[in-house]
Amino acid sequence: MRIAVTGATGFLGRQIVGSCIRGGFQTVGIARSVAAIDGAAFARADLRDPAQATTALAGMDVVIHAAASARGSRGAWSDTTLSTRVLFDALAKSNARVVLISSLSVLNFAVLAEGDIVDEDAALEHRPADRDAYARAKLEQERLAIAWRDAGHELAIVRPGAIVDAQHAWTARLGIRAGGRWLQVGDAEVPTIHVAHCADTIVSTALHMQTPLRHLVDDDAPTVTTYASALAALGLLRPPTARIRFSTLDRIAAAVWPVIGSVGPLRRRAPGILVPARLAARFRAVRFRSRVPSLEPRRPTTIEALTNERHPLNQ
Repeated sequence: MRIAVTGATGFLGRQIVGSCIRGGFQTVGIARSVAAIDGAAFARADLRDPAQATTALAGMDVVIHAAASARGSRGAWSDTTLSTRVLFDALAKSNARVVLISSLSVLNFAVLAEGDIVDEDAALEHRPADRDAYARAKLEQERLAIAWRDAGHELAIVRPGAIVDAQHAWTARLGIRAGGRWLQVGDAEVPTIHVAHCADTIVSTALHMQTPLRHLVDDDAPTVTTYASALAALGLLRPPTARIRFSTLDRIAAAVWPVIGSVGPLRRRAPGILVPARLAARFRAVRFRSRVPSLEPRRPTTIEALTNERHPLNQ
């Protein structure tokens, strides 16, 4: 089986390539820059270019599409939306199955109440204009993917939570960070998944295609306080400088947004904490679950995995 991994030099992409290799699959990493990973071939290709995409993806049995951007609006459109459109066009006559790496950010958190369960039945955001460029790009990416599946192709969408390891332990759901200090916002559940767990589950999804949609979150998701305390104990994060309730920020945003949201220049420049939809997506205290039965053996929790990563002799 030939598996192509786009975005293969990225944080998640490299882990997916490694998981494919350990599974014994013929693996091709696709990226704009070439990296050396033992056991994998690399194809240097810009997926925004139709000719390059078609050449790189030819003859693949499975395509795991992890290429995306976490940058601003221009990068999100070009690296996420445009590359996805070109990828599906390049695979229009192919029998390859595709796994699209999306995000929990596509969901409509504004309609959720504290304590609600967020699983694969949760509603998509219906007002993309109120969300940031990353969420808008991911929503468009899913729309393109579903259209491709409706045309008769085999597709699965996975939505990871906050993907972490010891070098990337911070997640925006913890709070607001400036320099070496940060403000903890509320004490919501943090939907983390260790990057190695995420990669292995994505490859398993590609092989079995048991469901068209799957949320990826490690078991026993910690609260902000629990996660931050664990990171502090591991030397990965300083304790918060201060704390604020989510409800306080929510009231401020609800009062301010009707004014600044009605003025074009102010609306475009408004910080996310003053936009109710963005604030809810980042900090609302909901519970993250998946209805999809796991085919993988039970793995360590995120905190256990980070501890093992920092102190491997304890394993």
